[in-house]
Amino acid sequence: MSANGSANNRRPARPTDFPYDEIVQSDLETGKTIRRYRPPWPSGSHGIVWVDQTKSLCVTAVGLKCIAELDVNLYF
Repeated sequence: MSANGSANNRRPARPTDFPYDEIVQSDLETGKTIRRYRPPWPSGSHGIVWVDQTKSLCVTAVGLKCIAELDVNLYF
């Protein structure tokens, strides 16, 4: 899953907020966080999907104005 980072005046800040966007790897059985990853582009993400055919993540890279296809073997 992905998280947009800081609240940026959208809501009150929470102690668990990060100042940057992140991609979160979670255990599907327990819901626990396994790892957090910071995308290599500036300015956040807005959507993420797993593509089973290519075994990759497609993420909207807002700062780049494009969709980034991530090879999970390189990033994760």
